[in-house]
Amino acid sequence: KGTFIDQHAEAGTLTQVFRDLLQSFQNIHDVKSFSPLSLDIFTSPWAVCEEDEVKFRATMDTVGQTIRDDVKLGTLYFFLVMISPKNKIHPEIERLRRNLSLLIYRYIKSLTRDPVSANHIMDHLLRLINDLHDCADIHRNRRIFRTFEFPDLDKLMCAMDNASLTI
Repeated sequence: KGTFIDQHAEAGTLTQVFRDLLQSFQNIHDVKSFSPLSLDIFTSPWAVCEEDEVKFRATMDTVGQTIRDDVKLGTLYFFLVMISPKNKIHPEIERLRRNLSLLIYRYIKSLTRDPVSANHIMDHLLRLINDLHDCADIHRNRRIFRTFEFPDLDKLMCAMDNASLTI
């Protein structure tokens, strides 16, 4: 996404209230989009091994490319991932998981109008679930934690001046 506004518009979060709020900023259309993977906590080396970093980024990129800007698909898929643990689950949760998978498949099929393509995308999303759980494990348990350093206030003020966002 090119700009902050484009990113929120395509993510479906650019509501009228949000637009009204953004009108108070002078150069908001010049603000670049935000990528969580550009945060300092993801500056290499951040995981215990390089393979974990590569897997994490590749999985996030793949999910992003598959879901794209479809807020409905992203929301449904989020819930599917959350109710799909790696270990054995209660039969009722498994039934819910199957029903949600079917709902997602039907939604994708309504978009593509092609059952073969919808099946391919759904299979791809289902295979990514274990990778997403691995990414959660990497993020929670296999990261390198750095000591906290207070930010340099001069650099922070300079960065704010360079952003030239004024209310």
